[in-house]
Amino acid sequence: MRMAKPGRKPKGDRSPMHVRIPRNHRVLYEQAAATAGLPLSDYVAIVLARAHELDEPDYVQRERNRHQVELPLGA
Repeated sequence: MRMAKPGRKPKGDRSPMHVRIPRNHRVLYEQAAATAGLPLSDYVAIVLARAHELDEPDYVQRERNRHQVELPLGA
């Protein structure tokens, strides 16, 4: 019987990108990512995709769907 690997599921074919940003911008980006409930790298990937009119990465959409809360009727 094969055991599942612990940890996160793979996010698919991705490429690392190293960028330098103004030091005082980082806090804003980290706060926005935290508010969205995303790791900073996922947040940056979404912002870049939207800026270039691309679809959000599938792995981000899957993660959002996994954490989506169903509200009771009449709420």
